[in-house]
Amino acid sequence: MADEMVNINVVIGDRPYRLKINQEEEEKVRDIAKSINDKIKEYTQIFSSKDKQDFLAMIALQNGMEAMKTKSSPALESPEDFENIAQRLGQLEELLDLVIDR
Repeated sequence: MADEMVNINVVIGDRPYRLKINQEEEEKVRDIAKSINDKIKEYTQIFSSKDKQDFLAMIALQNGMEAMKTKSSPALESPEDFENIAQRLGQLEELLDLVIDR
């Protein structure tokens, strides 16, 4: 049963959060919480501020920027995309062979 919901507790920035999520997402959610806590710890060592709210805002901005970069980068989705890449690689290989043979 892939849609089984479970309750989990995660701690982010020393605050507990109870979440109801799909069981298949539990590992990802825990990994993300750990990543956020690791980043908070890193920022605590680098910056003089003790306000975790500032760190959470910085992490949210950083993750938002990464998500936007990922979203705006072209994705390979169709077989034609892969065929196009294979064709271009073939052309590059031919050019390299010409240069090497000279």
